[in-house]
Amino acid sequence: MVEAIGGGRRAARSIDLFLKGEAVEPVKDSLQKKRIHESIFTKVDGIKKTARAKQPELHVNERLDSFIEVDLVLPEADAHKEAERCLNCCRICYNPDTVFPMAKKAG
Repeated sequence: MVEAIGGGRRAARSIDLFLKGEAVEPVKDSLQKKRIHESIFTKVDGIKKTARAKQPELHVNERLDSFIEVDLVLPEADAHKEAERCLNCCRICYNPDTVFPMAKKAG
């Protein structure tokens, strides 16, 4: 879900640049980890930082002689936890140009 949202945002940004007649550069690092080291906010009300659920995978021995899907389905409890994570995808925490009342600035 998160990757799909991120892909949609990158596509929208490219379309916007193209329609404005500006150069569309391919994203070199889609996660932008080198540009954004951490959020500019220490806390966002109502959002608790949680780790991403580990994607279950088919054991290596079972992959060798089959075409079975390698990425398995998340258990239902993990899927619910994943759905509860913040999906604002940088719109709150990494956007210094916009003021969000629910965010508390660092420092």
